[in-house]
Amino acid sequence: MEIEETLLVLNSDNKPDSSDFVTDIKNPLRANDDEYFTIAIDKVSIWYSWFNISAARGNNKFVYNNGVDADKTITIPNGNYSITGLNTYIQAIMKVNGDNNTATTPESYYVIITPNINTNRVYLTVTGGYTVKFTDGTLYSLMGFEEDDEITASGDAPNIADFLNGLSSVLFRCSVVAGYSSLLDGGASDVIGSFFPATPPSSHIEIVPRNLLYLNVSQNFITEIRMRITDQAGNKIDLNSEPVTYFLRLRRMRRAG
Repeated sequence: MEIEETLLVLNSDNKPDSSDFVTDIKNPLRANDDEYFTIAIDKVSIWYSWFNISAARGNNKFVYNNGVDADKTITIPNGNYSITGLNTYIQAIMKVNGDNNTATTPESYYVIITPNINTNRVYLTVTGGYTVKFTDGTLYSLMGFEEDDEITASGDAPNIADFLNGLSSVLFRCSVVAGYSSLLDGGASDVIGSFFPATPPSSHIEIVPRNLLYLNVSQNFITEIRMRITDQAGNKIDLNSEPVTYFLRLRRMRRAG
């Protein structure tokens, strides 16, 4: 039987890491011996701010050779790139390097990265004696190539592109969730909810569950709550200091009998 319900608003303001932070409960929440807590996500306000290409991931280097000069390395700024967006940036730098074809109208490029939506692969066009080299970092994995591949002719990547870096679900984790009430791959976990973005990168997202799923809380005396965000494999998702706010509903319940 429900005795009372409390709305907890936990936000990352003034926290060093919005992806993983602890909130102190100034007036600790207590349940008596004949009571227990349950908790559910009411709403999450978050920014789609994590990167798929970054120095931290080690996948921000694009190496090519024009057949005349030494290899040239393009350092890609940290960001969340689509195949088309990556192509646009690389071609812009190739133009700065003088590696575009000005003899055509409009000007053209010797390296073009496009999506093949039929095969879920990157189609890499390479002409004019150019070579693309996947010899520096792990960009090859994102684009579906093999490490140390050197591409001199146009064609599909051998593997399916992975511009999400293996992400299939974003998990919200809450330190007070009782492990037995939230199982991940068959084992106890602190997962309180999940989602997958249906909006473009850099957008603001509000997640509001259709139905609240109350999970048991592991303690009867709550002095702090840690909230963090991971992928389905437990890897941290870095929000790059963009804010997140959790609205949690905490119920105090009386034990049956």
